[in-house]
Amino acid sequence: KMVRRRPPGRACPAWLQPPRAVRHPRDTPMAREGQQGPSWNVDIGPLSVDSNGVNVKPQCLFGARVGNFHTSAGVSDVRGGQGLKLSATAEAAQNLAATGTSLRDFFKNVKAADGVADDLINPLVQHVDDIIVQVLESVGVDIGGPCQVDGVVKLKFGVGAGAAVALGWEDNDGYGMVGVGGEAACALSLGFAVFAGLKDPHNRRDVKLNIDAANMSVAAKIRLPEESGDAMSGAARGDG
Repeated sequence: KMVRRRPPGRACPAWLQPPRAVRHPRDTPMAREGQQGPSWNVDIGPLSVDSNGVNVKPQCLFGARVGNFHTSAGVSDVRGGQGLKLSATAEAAQNLAATGTSLRDFFKNVKAADGVADDLINPLVQHVDDIIVQVLESVGVDIGGPCQVDGVVKLKFGVGAGAAVALGWEDNDGYGMVGVGGEAACALSLGFAVFAGLKDPHNRRDVKLNIDAANMSVAAKIRLPEESGDAMSGAARGDG
């Protein structure tokens, strides 16, 4: 029987080649890291349904999130760091992570991370001293000196309205958050709301800071040096 041989140097046609193992584009370390949280969720009153299952939360919220787009209306989970939050939003979001050796340095590093954030971060840089005062008045800790700041800035592109008040309720990380948002925050002429909290009242070197505005939000954890955290300012202690 005569067997036809392929001339040397001629490649085998693609349709005759055995199938190759194809790696899914999402099966990469970076992609897997980004998929740690739920990829979508739907809120129906106190029920929150996401790609990981169903949870019951202290909220009355109706909305949905798919990827970076989010729309919702109602009273949010009190453990979200802003206490009782009444809101109605429809927005897309972009998260920027940064660190810094002070609060001002943290905001500047966020600006350096992505040029689109400059116009949104500039007001925070300009009002760093006001934010420090708000934290001091809320939890009695001065974060104006050197400290380690690690956080995420979420840029929000959309529309929304609402109000929030936190009176010491613990958030998901165990910090008792204090602050006021919405119209009361606008009355402070800052244009954003400042929430601060301590996980342990006896450990004033561990502070959580949340900032909320119409076009962005900030969630940061602040670690103060031992000598700074243990020594409260005279204003915080009530000394003359």
